[in-house]
Parts: sequence; C-alpha cells; structure tokens
Amino acid sequence: MRLLRHNHVFFYVIRGKTVKKMVLIDFLLGTGVYYGIKLISSSLIIASIGSIACCAVTTRKMNGPKIRVTSFS
Repeated sequence: MRLLRHNHVFFYVIRGKTVKKMVLIDFLLGTGVYYGIKLISSSLIIASIGSIACCAVTTRKMNGPKIRVTSFS
C-alpha cells in the first residue's frame, strides 16, 4: 500500500492594526495590573502571576483577528 503525501501551503493574513491594538492593550493592561497588585500585596511573584493571568484572559476574551486561510494543493 502506497502512502500519498500532500504538501499544503497555508497563508495567514493578520492586519497590522489588529496586532498593534493587541500589543498596546497587553502592555498597558499588564503594566497596570502588575503595579496595582504589587501595591496591594507587595509581592513580586503574585504581581507577576496576576499580570500574566490578566493578559491571558483579556486576549482570549477579545475578538480574535479575522484570519483568512488559503490553501493550495
């Protein structure tokens, strides 16, 4: 039995405006949450974990970028 292999090429198109918006929100929100938690708890570890968790949740909640997938066989 002969196995057939198909080579596929995928192109993902993401607009620059979407990338800028996500990075800006990540930086501002992450920094704000970090300093807010650090002010309250005075712990670097808790502030870092809180900042990372907040950025991850925000990124998942935001509407993702509109991605067009084109494949060539």
